[in-house]
Amino acid sequence: MCIIAVKPEKVEFTKQQCKTMWKENPHGAGFMFATGKKVEIVKGLMTFEEFWNAYREAGPLRKMVLHFRIKTHGDVNPENTHPFWVVKNKFALAHNGIIRPLINETSAMESDTAVFARKLGEHYGDPIDALTSPFIRETLEAYIGYSKVVFMNARGETTILNEQMGTWHKNVWYSNNSFKEEKQRITSTAAFKSELDAILKNSGASVTPGESYKPRPPITVPSKLIQAPEHFAPTEKPAKASKPKSQKPTTVFHADDFTEDHELAEAMQRWESN
Repeated sequence: MCIIAVKPEKVEFTKQQCKTMWKENPHGAGFMFATGKKVEIVKGLMTFEEFWNAYREAGPLRKMVLHFRIKTHGDVNPENTHPFWVVKNKFALAHNGIIRPLINETSAMESDTAVFARKLGEHYGDPIDALTSPFIRETLEAYIGYSKVVFMNARGETTILNEQMGTWHKNVWYSNNSFKEEKQRITSTAAFKSELDAILKNSGASVTPGESYKPRPPITVPSKLIQAPEHFAPTEKPAKASKPKSQKPTTVFHADDFTEDHELAEAMQRWESN
């Protein structure tokens, strides 16, 4: 799937670092850098020694965008190595991935990346200016899917589409992890697997190969212990609790105080109405 490396100024790759990227992506390499007046592209490097000599000659401390290819579409030949011109001498790109909407337009001599670069140059009169538009960037990112694309202009400014899908490591951006030694990649994978196993173990899931997934049995919680989360609380203000009615003082009626029965009844009615 290739690898792109965006190397800042004053950062130098060792021969072993470059060999690692070449070993994983051995179908040709190239790179681009800017002089302030134009973009320089060096490509068609079909052996590692060719690449290494060209890289050293160009100046390994320059800011560079390097690309190591592994074939997906298009033949293995110097023409299909990256970078590609979008606007000659002014704007170029390197790509990692497969641009699926363009697969049917590829040929032995023109990969999906070459088609993309050509169409971009034809569609946008000034691609450099176009990429300053968030809308256009988002549109291009949606179009290329999981691919990563790096652009460089004559001032050496780079723009990365789907940057978040790559990796920053020691101030260098890589489009994937094939810059790491195989041992490092295995260690990273083992660490991830160990962490995943711990998560699954804590979840109570059974992940024995060949067996079906067995989730932890459900826990029955008494309904009186279940409380709705705060974010499900009603928005209305709770009704104010009514104050308890004050108790009337105890009143004792003595029949001897009333000469007639109806007088006692009337006195009790007056007390109840107060």
